[in-house]
Amino acid sequence: MSKNQKSSQNELTEIKNLIEKLSKRVILNGINPFISELIESLKKQDLSDKLIEDIINNLPNELNKENWKSDEKFKNLLFETLKNNFKIDVPNVYGTIMLIGPTGVGKTTTLAKIAALNKLNSNKSVAIATIDLYRIAATEQLKTYAEIMDIPASICYTPTELKTTVESLKNYDILLIDTAGRSHKDDIQIGELKMYIDSIKPNYIFLVISANMRLRDMIDVYNKFAICKPTHLIITKLDETSSYGQIPSLIKETNLPISYITTGQNVPNDIEFPNFQKLFNLFYEELTL
Repeated sequence: MSKNQKSSQNELTEIKNLIEKLSKRVILNGINPFISELIESLKKQDLSDKLIEDIINNLPNELNKENWKSDEKFKNLLFETLKNNFKIDVPNVYGTIMLIGPTGVGKTTTLAKIAALNKLNSNKSVAIATIDLYRIAATEQLKTYAEIMDIPASICYTPTELKTTVESLKNYDILLIDTAGRSHKDDIQIGELKMYIDSIKPNYIFLVISANMRLRDMIDVYNKFAICKPTHLIITKLDETSSYGQIPSLIKETNLPISYITTGQNVPNDIEFPNFQKLFNLFYEELTL
């Protein structure tokens, strides 16, 4: 059996299992093909089983395949269910801020965008540092951003050096710290990262996760990085996905608020504060039977 066939089979099994857990009201009315299709559509948008259960268990009685997309009660049900599980916190950041996360999620570019936001828009004094010793290109990229924004940049090779750097830059409003992408499957790498964190105890720790990941992978990443005690989420690469249910689902699973969303590579423009209505509109447009 191919990998795609296994994935499809797993999704079908998940849908069947979810149907079995539905409320008595839905079961007594019969699991008609429309309900099954609706569940499948919500799964394709990568909503968690918990959120899908909440939605299916509260469906309007008159909802059917002909009217579902135009039914205002159904749309409001979706809106309220997702909104109730969508935590936003855009802190007026000061102090030490560290970005952590797996490889390839865009931490360095995101850090540069946050630096620009705070220097240019909020007129704060900003410095940046990196402990990414694995990718020379990332270090050079960060130096280039620092030169353009006329802010200091430091490279720290050990937790002790990082602690010294933090102390030397304490008069800056914000110190943003970039980190190497860690494989969430490598406990040793995560342990090394925690040593840096413990040496300075940052005011904020942003866990950066790409929107083009599946929910189960996002949760796996969070579980591995939980030892680092992240305080907020940053969702990157929203422009590289056509599913959006994984974002409120991740917030519900982790109980962490989301602070920023990035929508492209352009520094400093492609970053924005979370807007639930905008995200819901994207989610609803992609919802099809």
